[in-house]
Amino acid sequence: MSLTVTPLAGLMGAECRVDLRTLDRQSFERVREAFLEHLVLVFPDQHLSEDDQLHFAQWFGDLYTFPHGPGLKDHPLILPINMPAGIRRGRWHSDATFDERPPAISILSARELPSRGGETAFANQYAAYDALSDGMKALCATLDAVHDATSHRRPNEQATHPVLRTHPETGRTALFVNSEFTRRFAGMTQEESEGLLGFLTNHAHRPEFCYVHRWRPGDVVMWDNRCAQHYPVLNRPDGEPRRMWRVTVAGDWPTYAGNQERSGDTSHLSGLVAHIKSHGRKLDAVKLGVHIRKVDGVDFYEHGVHGDESPLVAKIGDELWLSDQWEAPDPER
Repeated sequence: MSLTVTPLAGLMGAECRVDLRTLDRQSFERVREAFLEHLVLVFPDQHLSEDDQLHFAQWFGDLYTFPHGPGLKDHPLILPINMPAGIRRGRWHSDATFDERPPAISILSARELPSRGGETAFANQYAAYDALSDGMKALCATLDAVHDATSHRRPNEQATHPVLRTHPETGRTALFVNSEFTRRFAGMTQEESEGLLGFLTNHAHRPEFCYVHRWRPGDVVMWDNRCAQHYPVLNRPDGEPRRMWRVTVAGDWPTYAGNQERSGDTSHLSGLVAHIKSHGRKLDAVKLGVHIRKVDGVDFYEHGVHGDESPLVAKIGDELWLSDQWEAPDPER
């Protein structure tokens, strides 16, 4: 199958020419490799059906249902995106970081476009991290941040994530705060957080980190929410619609590899380990049963005494914890 990849900007983005409707395993692996390298892929001249777009997304994993739907009537996992007309201010963000497991990948297809305007900007969060001073990197490594859905009128939906995130596939470090959903640092007030958080969220989208996509009929664009932010440019003429379909791939718990070296209380921990240590019970000794799987560095075992009727035993480093989960989370989700 013919497949070409052409970089589009200095630090992110590439155009990938391939027919997504006839993708095979070998071609998918090349697409995935290009995606992990470039963070944003543009597929021109696709004109996908609903089923085509869903099938392509499923190559990357289970799909994510957005809480602020609804999706299309006959395809609820496809979220219609209809941006307002006129000149308005958008917000830089990674999708749904108020979720404990934010989505990993977003795939947007152009359905109807205005004559001009309506671009989407993207910012490379690996580059944002790399450009920080060593002192700022060290400070960020000690911080977690609280994200919420206030902008979607659901302020009680909250999650706490590390300010730095280790990408689960590349192992690279990305800055993981954004101006739409990140409200404050954990253990601090919004007022106390304001100065540093404002610096980081503005630093995250310095122009040299960015690629701006001007949409064309038939375009499909996918981006990596784990290491990229995006910004909808709201500047299209009145009376000219901009309609998109978005399909989203489910993600995992954001973690930072540097957290493994931090000790003391567990308030800094995020994701799966924090959940187990908050809701589970530490064990002095226990007979381990069958190994179920490993997720985010945590090994899950059946309880050797109680068997299938018991919560699992989680092995975190040298510690054993009785997990409140009745089955190990799926590492592919």
